[in-house]
Amino acid sequence: MRQQQRRVTGGRQREALELRDACMLLAARHGAQREVGGAPVLEAGLGPLTVRLTPGGASRWLEVRHAGAGDAPVLELRWSGDGLEVVAFRRGAWEAELLRLAGRGSPR
Repeated sequence: MRQQQRRVTGGRQREALELRDACMLLAARHGAQREVGGAPVLEAGLGPLTVRLTPGGASRWLEVRHAGAGDAPVLELRWSGDGLEVVAFRRGAWEAELLRLAGRGSPR
């Protein structure tokens, strides 16, 4: 079941933005274009992590899955302009792993 969408503020927003930026960097470096559910995405498989990002457009979508978390996304974000919605965010060791892969250190 999906968590209710909510706007994030303060420290959690900074963390979500830091993870989003790391994902965008990894998708640009390692991603390949493919179709998921009939929509074009940029997908990067990084060991146990899979990052999917919609390429361009006014409304963006990002999904991160980790092999150890089953079928559910560990992070799912949607944004347009300055508005950021967190659809799913399951905290875990995957955050530090993702930031390390992007060369960004560890989360706060």
